Amino acid sequence: MTKRGNLAIGPGAASLILVSVVLSLTVLGMLSLMGAKNDLRLASRSAQVTASVYELNAQAERALSRLDARAHAALAAGGQLQPEDGEVIDGGNAAADFSLTDGVRTLTLTAALPRTAEEHAAWRVHRLAVETEEEEWN
Repeated sequence: MTKRGNLAIGPGAASLILVSVVLSLTVLGMLSLMGAKNDLRLASRSAQVTASVYELNAQAERALSRLDARAHAALAAGGQLQPEDGEVIDGGNAAADFSLTDGVRTLTLTAALPRTAEEHAAWRVHRLAVETEEEEWN
């Protein structure tokens, strides 16, 4: 007959397992908190950029509306449209070029000018460019 030995785990082994489980959960918790912090930072930066781009677009639409009103007034008066701040009017192509900026992003615009009272100004070019340093994204 063979004798089977009983395997007994003492209080030291149980404590060692408990300590390793607690350390593992602590490390996983810290990683989860760091990931949540980075996600929050990315989400707030994304919201800030989106709001800035939408504000530039809103300014562009207001500028197009003013340009359309000025063009219609010039058509009614029989004169030529006079450029405002930063605008370049090309009468031969019936276009107006201008740009808007918020310091980091620049919106370059070209609008087709109305030739008759029934037409309205419309975008030909609507280009957004971003100038930023590489380290800002890190």
